Amino acid sequence: MVQKWEYCEVGDFNGSVSVVIYRSDGNHQVHRYDKLKDKSRIVFWQTVAQLGTEGWEMIVVKNIGETSLITAYFRRPLS
Repeated sequence: MVQKWEYCEVGDFNGSVSVVIYRSDGNHQVHRYDKLKDKSRIVFWQTVAQLGTEGWEMIVVKNIGETSLITAYFRRPLS
């Protein structure tokens, strides 16, 4: 049987952190934390750590142009 996955994207964009969970039915959940300023990088990495405890596996981290823009992508097996 082929393993099926759900995917998640966490981004830190100039003081705002967003978490998007993509569902296999085409829907998605968005959580956004705005106006964090200097704390956004801390919230970003706390979110990454939390996803790890929830069974998400990080598959890639990318800086987009500038060091203030970072995105991490995760996957988790569907049961």
